[in-house]
Order: sequence, then C-alpha cells, then structure tokens
Amino acid sequence: MSSSLWMSMRSGVWQQLSTILLLMVVLVPAAIGDYQRHRVPNWLSMSGWVIAPLVAWLFAGLTGIGDSLLGLGLMLVLILPLWLIHWFGAADVKLIGTVGAFVGLSDSLLVLFGILLTGLAMALLLLLGRAFFSSKQSGSGQSGKGGVAKEGIVLPYAIPIAFGTLLTLLYLQLAR
Repeated sequence: MSSSLWMSMRSGVWQQLSTILLLMVVLVPAAIGDYQRHRVPNWLSMSGWVIAPLVAWLFAGLTGIGDSLLGLGLMLVLILPLWLIHWFGAADVKLIGTVGAFVGLSDSLLVLFGILLTGLAMALLLLLGRAFFSSKQSGSGQSGKGGVAKEGIVLPYAIPIAFGTLLTLLYLQLAR
C-alpha cells in the first residue's frame, strides 16, 4: 500500500470522525437547551456555518468549502418553506443548515430525510403517550377528542435534529 493511499484513507476516517464529533458538539447542547428552555441561541445554531467550511477546507481544500456551503444552502432552501408555514422555528432552520454544512451536498438529502423521519416518530410517540396518560387520568378510558389536549404538542425539534442526524450518519457509514 502506497503512503499516499494510506494518508488518504486515514484522512477520510479523521474527516468523518471530526465531522461527527464537531457536529455533536453543536447538536447536543442545542438539543438540551431546546428541551429545557425551548430556545437555541443563534451563536450555537449558526456556529457550524463557519466551523464546517473551515474543517472541510482542512481536509479537502477549496472543494471541501464548496461542498460544505452547498450542503448548507440546500438544507436551508429545502427547510425554509416549512418555517414559512410555521412547522419549524427559526433556530431549527439554522440548526438544520449547520447539519448541511457539516455533511456536505452529497449526504444532505438523506440526512434531512432522517431528521424528518425521526421527528415524525418522536411526535407520534408524544401523541400516543399523551393519549394514553390522559385516558388513564380520566378514569373512563376516554378523554375528549382522541385523548389529545387542545393545546397540542410541542416538540423541541433540536432533539430529532440531533438524533436523526446521528442515526443517519451511522447508517450511511454502515451502508458504505
């Protein structure tokens, strides 16, 4: 095995590990803050907009920067309509943009699908849990309209963003 092939293999592994680690350094505090305070500060949600292209530049040069910025742009373009109809908060849009900057253009669509699928699963679990517990508390087994309270369910979406991203990246690593 030539040394250049070995170096490219090692840099690929280091790039993947550093990307996942840095992404989790952003996503885990965002998920915790979103759960506790229903807020994600801009400096945290947008930090990846700067960090990810720099890391991509270290590993792939100008091509890496371009891939990172295209991933960021694609995620923002795809998720912005959901913000406009109030399905996502602004911090969620910025955080998903950060994910796109870290994963790059080639994996952005799959990761976004993983995020949305994780969010759907978590929302369904919250709905089922609320229906189950409200029917237990009423004693009659019924609680109005399907057991869901009128105020609806609030899902701090930084949590499915973090879990969906991590699960999708792990899936992509195992599938390759």
